[in-house]
Amino acid sequence: GGGGSAWSFDGGRTWRPADEGRDRHYTWAVAADPADANCWYVSASPGPFHAHRQGRADAYVYRWRGEGPWQRLDGGLPQPLDAMPYALVATGSEMYTGLSDGRMYASADGGDSWEQLALFGDPVPSILALAAAPEAGSSRSARGWYPQHDCTGTWGHGGFRGCEDVARSVFSSPAWRR
Repeated sequence: GGGGSAWSFDGGRTWRPADEGRDRHYTWAVAADPADANCWYVSASPGPFHAHRQGRADAYVYRWRGEGPWQRLDGGLPQPLDAMPYALVATGSEMYTGLSDGRMYASADGGDSWEQLALFGDPVPSILALAAAPEAGSSRSARGWYPQHDCTGTWGHGGFRGCEDVARSVFSSPAWRR
């Protein structure tokens, strides 16, 4: 199950496999390092039955730098992960992953070491997506990290609008802390 990952260098007309260094080929989340166009992250599992079965993901987070190959990121992440990393976001040196069981991990060094973030407030059953919110007037600095719940919202002057219950808890105090 799953076709792995691939690169396109011509706007998507043709694709080249990019699986060297990974022993898992059912890829799910992908993130690009905004500070380094040659640095990419993916989450991968042996197949869909592993990835989406509670407690059996058998998954890893991988990083590709320059000419590759993929490197398994394990400093502080359970090996293998029992819940699928459905969400990845990179902001240069910082990296975050959200898992299918609601856990979240952070790395302050581009994925070399990780720590689980403590969740405060209502439990999050699953993290499906993460987005970096820029500081006002800056596109590089992170203001916060927001779990995607079943709602929609928009970014505008002054920050996030919509999903008021989620935004209120995140803006008044961070949902996750180191």
